[in-house]
Amino acid sequence: MKSLLLSLIVVSFFVGCTRKYVDYDVIHKLEFRDNPEKRPIAPAMLKGTKDSMEQCFNQWLFFANADTNRNRYVPQAVQVLCPGSDWLIDTRITNQWWTTIIFTRACVEIDAHCPMKRPKSNE
Repeated sequence: MKSLLLSLIVVSFFVGCTRKYVDYDVIHKLEFRDNPEKRPIAPAMLKGTKDSMEQCFNQWLFFANADTNRNRYVPQAVQVLCPGSDWLIDTRITNQWWTTIIFTRACVEIDAHCPMKRPKSNE
């Protein structure tokens, strides 16, 4: 039992993993690159179809920086989602990162809904 506990401690020392979720009510795609924390005021829109994208970046030793590559990718991916619209609704960006002594993998998953314009009322 002690050897099992010791092996788990050793493995946890050499392997690390983290996952972070960020939810956005509304994203204005044209302004997201400048300040992703800025919360825009959106026109009245309804949730439409769901669009998603996922990408992973690898790093062996010190030959690339997977986390930096992932952070550069996010604004570009936001621009590609929901073509034909400048807005994304109910978006969740999930960053996942894990590492060992010689290998690191950083992934991002973006789930968003495309907006639909509200129907005009007949009054």
